Amino acid sequence: MRCHDAQMSAVEVDSTIGAMGTIAAIASDTGPVTERGRAVLEELKRIIPFEAGEICSINPLTGESMLIASEGYSQQVLNELHSVELHELMEDLGIKFTGWPVRMRDLPGDPLHNWAVADVLYPAGFREGLTMCLRTPDGRVTGV
Repeated sequence: MRCHDAQMSAVEVDSTIGAMGTIAAIASDTGPVTERGRAVLEELKRIIPFEAGEICSINPLTGESMLIASEGYSQQVLNELHSVELHELMEDLGIKFTGWPVRMRDLPGDPLHNWAVADVLYPAGFREGLTMCLRTPDGRVTGV
């Protein structure tokens, strides 16, 4: 899938719409949440190829990050992705408020001045990536 301001072919649009429908069906299913999370990652990979991905929920009372599914990340990287410090950084960078996917290159300032990129993601071999918060229809952040 291309940047949101680029033109997509009819085939890409059809594929993306199909994947979105499949993801919606998976999310609304009644199966175990971890199985559904893994299925969502598989479907996302059809439209956004990735080497590593994860889905987590955020406890609305404690702010604790809880892993639902992941693929391709080491346990060390996952620990950092679920740290209080990373979620504070996401707030400081405005990621939780954008409503849009945010690529590493689109972070404010030089991404290498950001500890999560410089100290966690780059050393793990990741040179680009994106994140997006999961939201309720009224805009509350429920996960990443």
